[in-house]
Parts: sequence; structure tokens; C-alpha cells
Amino acid sequence: MKKRHFQLSLIALLILLPVVVSLVGCMPASEDEDWENKYETLKIEKTILTADLRTLQSDVAYLRTTSDTLRDEYDTMKAEYNTLKAENGTLRATSKKLQADYDSVQTTYNAIQTEHDTLRADYNALEALYNDVTDELAEINKSSPPSPTPTITPSSILKKGLHLIAQDSTYLGTLDSEFVSESIFNDFGKCGSEFSSTSIWNDFSKYGSLFSSLSAFNDLASEPPMLYDVDKFICYVTTNTLKSPRTSPYSLIAFAESMGWK
Repeated sequence: MKKRHFQLSLIALLILLPVVVSLVGCMPASEDEDWENKYETLKIEKTILTADLRTLQSDVAYLRTTSDTLRDEYDTMKAEYNTLKAENGTLRATSKKLQADYDSVQTTYNAIQTEHDTLRADYNALEALYNDVTDELAEINKSSPPSPTPTITPSSILKKGLHLIAQDSTYLGTLDSEFVSESIFNDFGKCGSEFSSTSIWNDFSKYGSLFSSLSAFNDLASEPPMLYDVDKFICYVTTNTLKSPRTSPYSLIAFAESMGWK
């Protein structure tokens, strides 16, 4: 009985052995293929990851370069900002100085304006006084006889041609070319220089001042210079419009220019 059971077991083992061997042989082949597929997949993933890594490295390098550029630009802009800040401080200081100068000028201008207004008031008062005096003289002139022809100056000082004589008998020059020594148009002669005491062009001489009664430029002169042609009285040379006959000293300049003497 035991022998029979052994035999059956042996037969079963022999039958199952090829199947087991086949199964055992097939199992390694299936695992190898699986690992090979995984290996290929991993290789592909590695390649992709390597490419991604290189891309990331390139991006990192670009970002680093961009960061350096931005840092340089930032430093430049910061330097420019500091420069502008310094210039702004300078401009503020200059602006304050200009404002102070403007205030000073404004103060000076206000003072000058005040002084101008005062002088204008004084001028208006003097002008009113002058007009009153002129009106009074005009009234006196109306009620007085015409100005008499002056006494002829002593013949010792009379000369040929047109010449000026002061009413104190001082010879004041001839109406002639500027190159004639005694011409009233000779800027360097004793009768034409603005510095000569015998020149009507000297603002400080008694024949050219604004206040002397003998002056050609005193609007109220009572004894202005006289114009003669040799010994013949022609007219008074004066800015006093109440004198007649008269000519203005400014007319003498126009006359000289028309004659080519000046």
C-alpha cells in the first residue's frame, strides 16, 4: 500500500515537474523584460530631465546676467538720483538767494518809488509856481511897452559878421565855422567850450546856467545875450519866450549845421 502511494506521488511529481520548470523558467524572463522597459523609461526620463536641467541652467545664467544688469542700472540710477538731489539742494539755495535778492530789490524799488512820488509832487508844485510866475510876467509884459532896442555895444568889441555880445559887454563869440578860434561852435575854443567861462554852452557860467539873468538858457532871464551883425542888433538869444525879438540858442546849432559849420 505504501509502495503504491509512493508510486502515485512520483508519477504526479513527474507530471507536474515540467510545468513547474516551465513556470520557473518563464518567471525570470518576464521580470527581465519588465526591468528593461523600466530602464528604457528611466533613460528617456533622464534625457528629458537632463534637457530640462540644461534649460534651467541657461535660465539661471540669463537671470544672473539680467540681475547684474539691473544692479548696474540701479547703481547708475541711484548715482543720478544723488546727483539730482544735490543739484536740487543747490537750486533750493540759489532760489532762496534769488528770493532774498528780489525782496531787497523790491524794497529798494519801493523806496525809489516813494522818493519819485515825493519828487513828482515837488515838481508839480514848482511847475505850478513857474506857471504862476510866467502868467504874472505875461500880464506885466502886456501892460509894459515893447522891449527897447538895446544900446549898441562899444565899437571896440564889435567884429565883422554875426556875433554874440553879453549885456555886461562881454564878447561871447562869433557865428562861424567850428575851426574858427572864437566861434561859438568850436568845442575847444574860449567861446565854444563847455568849460569856458565865456561860453553859453557852459552850464555853470553866468552866460549858460539856468539861473543867471545874463544866461541864454534861463527861461526868466532879464538880460540874455544879444546877436549882432557887426553893429546892428538882430535879436536876443534866449529861451525866455517873453523876450522879443528872440531866437533860441538851440536854433543856433541848427543854423550852424545847415551852414556846414558843425
